Amino acid sequence: MLNKSLFICYSTPNYSKLTNLCIKSLNDINVTNIEHKLDNPTISFKNTGFQTDLWYYCIRNKLNHLIDILNNYDNLIDIQYFIFRDCDFIYIRKKAIPNKLKI
Repeated sequence: MLNKSLFICYSTPNYSKLTNLCIKSLNDINVTNIEHKLDNPTISFKNTGFQTDLWYYCIRNKLNHLIDILNNYDNLIDIQYFIFRDCDFIYIRKKAIPNKLKI
């Protein structure tokens, strides 16, 4: 399934630590189809969070990135799944999850 999936993600420098972990976790599960855009907005990073100017900028440009990828990706015929996520997700192998948790 992973080799027929395209992971599309967008991030800004203020999330670089999480982005690096996310991309590394994708590489660790052998994902090779990643379209990541690291955007460097000219908007101030002083005010971050929900409904700030930076938030609106990122929402608009994240959607533009998705549309650009879907319109211009060369190998869409080979893709069955599009996974469009923020870069604050960490992907793990099933084997990494214990069968039973001891409490």
